[in-house]
Amino acid sequence: MIRSFKHKGLKKFFETGSSAGIDAQQAEKIALRLSVLDLAKVIDDVDLPVFSCTR
Repeated sequence: MIRSFKHKGLKKFFETGSSAGIDAQQAEKIALRLSVLDLAKVIDDVDLPVFSCTR
């Protein structure tokens, strides 16, 4: 479901795994969230309590 990135560091992290452009301490959490977003087909797939999504 990820169509584009506004943040160059996130895009690089998503594509290569390099944490150079993001907070390295948050890399594991960011990787999990990006994985969920990438696998989602519709926005409701991401509506999980752990992510505290609001609309």
